[in-house]
Amino acid sequence: MNMDASSRGWLKVEMLDATGHALWGFEASVADRLMFNDLAQTATWKGSPDLSALRGRSVRLRFVGQSARLYSFRFESD
Repeated sequence: MNMDASSRGWLKVEMLDATGHALWGFEASVADRLMFNDLAQTATWKGSPDLSALRGRSVRLRFVGQSARLYSFRFESD
């Protein structure tokens, strides 16, 4: 993820199903805050970046934050 955050800025990523409901284990409430300016931050949930439980599913992303700008994001496979 490529983002720009002010000194108090942060961003979280929530995974949603195709109907817009938060997926268990990937809700904003368990998403870790991404902070600072960085070109290569990894979204995590309770410290884990593992998305293998979602493999083959259609998902939507919701970005929740404060005083941050998101420029780009991507998924990488192992």
